[in-house]
Amino acid sequence: MRVPRVSMKDIAERVGVDRSTVSLALKNDPRISEKTRQRIQDAAKELGYRPDPAFKILGAQRWKSRESSTGFVIAFITYPESGNDPEIERYRAGAKRRAEALGFSFSNFDIGEYPSIARANQVLVNRGVSGLLFAKPMRESDLEGYDWNKFSSITLGEGYFHPKNHTVEHNRGQNLHNLWNIALKRGAKRIGTALLKDEQAFEYMSYHGSLGFLQKGDPRPLPPFEVDRNKKTTTTISELQTWLSEHAPQVVIGYCDEVYDLLTQAGCRIPKDLSFVSLKKHSSKDPTIPDGKEISGIDLKLEQAGEIAISMLSSQILQNERDIPNTRLTHLVETEYIEGDTFRKKFR
Repeated sequence: MRVPRVSMKDIAERVGVDRSTVSLALKNDPRISEKTRQRIQDAAKELGYRPDPAFKILGAQRWKSRESSTGFVIAFITYPESGNDPEIERYRAGAKRRAEALGFSFSNFDIGEYPSIARANQVLVNRGVSGLLFAKPMRESDLEGYDWNKFSSITLGEGYFHPKNHTVEHNRGQNLHNLWNIALKRGAKRIGTALLKDEQAFEYMSYHGSLGFLQKGDPRPLPPFEVDRNKKTTTTISELQTWLSEHAPQVVIGYCDEVYDLLTQAGCRIPKDLSFVSLKKHSSKDPTIPDGKEISGIDLKLEQAGEIAISMLSSQILQNERDIPNTRLTHLVETEYIEGDTFRKKFR
């Protein structure tokens, strides 16, 4: 015998409210008082209410057919130090494309244009923004002071710290180990790394400590060369030349494409003298690699990361999931190694 499905009307009659109130309460809409929401949700649980997936699909289809000007607004939030960061531009391109495909309005929002987070909050609310997509926040303080109960949110970036909201980021440890293993398979015995020396490099440096211990008998990594952006380029080049002379690496794994420029300025002919491979391919708009050549390395799939972040954020918005989540979700984007012209295929 088929048991009749419990409807929102049944819940409304049990609690003594109208159906629209039940619908909003089940979505945790803040317009419904917490006490009423709890009463309705308790009644739904007692009656055995289950949402009909067919209605959700229909609702999503109707939403996608709307004009973006009548839909929700997503703000792509950047910071003054973002500048013309090519990574952020790629994040933005993917995010914008996906937002428009889903029928959302997409708005750029530079937080540096406002005197305070309180003022920025006011502007975001006045503009009808429902979702915040934070592009590469570098410090925990970059995510402080927002009225989280008014927004759905996602942090997009490499995860130098652990934000409280949901995140889309890259598995840096896996990327480092992938390049290390490729070098081993090609016969390299002296593998070095050039990693950034600042608060953002902590995890890369910790991952470096695990290199060479995956298989017994594998060569151990050379001491890392630490790139300090606070030093003059001439000083860095001189220190790099000393490091190269002391350790004679066959392969250098760099934290980004810029390391290629440092190596060439230090007098290295790549890949004749040594091979170079980047942990963040396309991280520089104008590396000095010759025309027609390409740097070998990890493609972080930044456009896809932006698309994934929007998909997650749109789901939150449509389900009216606001505020900081009780359980943070992290989506690690699958990356890809791209063969270029800077990494030898075989080492003797």
